[in-house]
Amino acid sequence: MPHAIVSLIRSAAVGNHGRSSCRPLAWTAALVTLMATGPVSSPSAQAGPDCRDNLRERVCLQTDAQGRMVVTTRPLEAAPDTLPAVAVDMRPLFSQRRAILDVLDVASQRIVLDAAAISVYSRSDTGWRLDTATPISPPIPWPRDVRGRLIRQGDSVTAQLPALACVGAAAPAVARFTCETRPAAAADTPGASPRGNDEVTLVDECRRAPHALVRIDAEGGSDALGVFDARDRASSAAPARLLQGRLTALWSNAPGDTATAVVRAPDAERYDAYQIRLACVR
Repeated sequence: MPHAIVSLIRSAAVGNHGRSSCRPLAWTAALVTLMATGPVSSPSAQAGPDCRDNLRERVCLQTDAQGRMVVTTRPLEAAPDTLPAVAVDMRPLFSQRRAILDVLDVASQRIVLDAAAISVYSRSDTGWRLDTATPISPPIPWPRDVRGRLIRQGDSVTAQLPALACVGAAAPAVARFTCETRPAAAADTPGASPRGNDEVTLVDECRRAPHALVRIDAEGGSDALGVFDARDRASSAAPARLLQGRLTALWSNAPGDTATAVVRAPDAERYDAYQIRLACVR
C-alpha cells in the first residue's frame, strides 16, 4: 500500500465529550483492512471519507493531509420504535342456545344472564359446570329485543333487567339471587333499543387512548366491529373485526378496558359471548 495505515480510532460515542480515544478493536481493524485493500490515490485526489456500517458503528476511513489513513467511528443511531398498532382481540366466554344478555366473571365463577334465568357456573375438568340457576319472572311484558346487565358492586352482583333488579352475594361464592321489581325506565318499554348496544368506548393497551368500538354492517348478513378514534370518527384505528353472525349485545366494563359482546349465529340456534380488548401488535 502506498500509505501507512495508522491505528488511530477516534470515537464519537456519547460520554467521550468530543475527545478522541484509541480503541484497537478487532472487528474494526478487520473492517478497516477490507476498506483499505483497494488502490489508494494521492491525498489531493481523495474526494472524502469512505464509510461503512457494521452492527454497532459507522466506520469511516480517510487520508489526512500527511498521507496517513485515519479511522473514525460513530455509534449507529437507534432506529425509532414504531408505534404499536391496535387490534380487536376476542376471547370466547360462553355459548348456549338461549339468547345471552350478559356474562360476568366473579373469582372462579362465571355468571350468565338471559331472559329466563341467572345461571352460575364453575370451571370443571370437562368445561363449565352449572352450580345454581335463579329463574326470572318478568314483572312487565318485555320487549322482544330485551336488554340486561350484570354489575359487580362490592360484595354483591346485580342483574339489571326491565323493571326488575336481582341481587346475589358475591362472597364467599355467588349463589342464588333475590329479585325485586323497580320502576320501569324509558328503555324498558317494548321496542326500545338503547344506543349503547351498538357502540361502547374502550381504551387500548398500547397508549391507554380512548377508541369507539362500533357495530357496523358487513356482507353476508353478519356484523363487524370497527375501531375509530374517539375524537375523530373518520379515522379508523384498527381493521374491522368480522363477526360470525349478528351482534345482539355490547357492553363495556367500568374501567373501559374490556367489553362483552354477544353474537347470534347465522342459524339463530346459538349465542356466543366474547370478551373484547384492544390489544397491541407490532
